[in-house]
Amino acid sequence: MDSSGLKLYGAGKWLVEKHGTKTRRAWRTLHLGVDADTGQIVASAMTSKGADDGVLAGPLLDQVTGSLSAFTADSAYDQDGVYAAVADRHPEAAVIVPPRHTAVLSDMAAIAPIQRDRHLQRIAESSPMAWQKASGYNRRQGGDSDRAMETGDR
Repeated sequence: MDSSGLKLYGAGKWLVEKHGTKTRRAWRTLHLGVDADTGQIVASAMTSKGADDGVLAGPLLDQVTGSLSAFTADSAYDQDGVYAAVADRHPEAAVIVPPRHTAVLSDMAAIAPIQRDRHLQRIAESSPMAWQKASGYNRRQGGDSDRAMETGDR
């Protein structure tokens, strides 16, 4: 899952070029969930440019048909709500999201570590790059598109 900013053009762009006046540019954010195997878009949403990526994880996951084996996204999705949204909809799915630089282990990490705790522990034992390789995080960077969701059923 990932998002990208889009600059919107319309009649206003033509007027600026013709008359030289300034207008405010319209920006939107396109959020996409992509099947890592096929490159097919399986979920999408467009929001205003200030929308929080993590908040959209649940609504985007609701668009996915079939099972989900892994949810892979960048550190903007390192939020408790994202882990909860994946667990609610696809309890067996791995969440492969790099923890933010300021991330700390949960209070239960020593007794019952959650996926995020295991990510932090692995990074501390080796390195962020080793974690990326071991977790399959780099798989999202393949091909022409930013592949991000792995689905079991197509």
